[in-house]
Amino acid sequence: MTDGKYELSLAEFVRPFAANGQEISVSGRGTSMLPTINEDCSLVMAPLPPDGARAGDVLLYARANGQSVIHRVWRVSARAYDMMGDNQVVIERNVPKTAAVARVKTILYPDGTQAPGRKGICAVRLRHARRCLRRLAGRIYRKIVRK
Repeated sequence: MTDGKYELSLAEFVRPFAANGQEISVSGRGTSMLPTINEDCSLVMAPLPPDGARAGDVLLYARANGQSVIHRVWRVSARAYDMMGDNQVVIERNVPKTAAVARVKTILYPDGTQAPGRKGICAVRLRHARRCLRRLAGRIYRKIVRK
């Protein structure tokens, strides 16, 4: 959002609503959460639960450089989350829990259907494992072919 003078990131825009316990519908840009979330989807953002997010939740968080990101929680530790987009293979490790702004409660698709934010966690983990195995197989193949 910009009015020529101020520009808010998505995280800065959503933060006051989440802090007041309100939900807000937003849309985002990017391909990191495909196929679960695409650019035609609307996302209902809700405050984080009092006990924090759990593995599989999709969160909006702010990186240290101010960039707003919507990714899935891969692992939870005492002070941080490991995050990864559904369309990625690299896990962003040690995202401070304080960086989390809100969670995706519902994904609203253009055809009128909706799904919870935790939709498809098993499929995402399976896709990630397949990608990692393909990369490993490619590395092994290249080493064999070079000999």
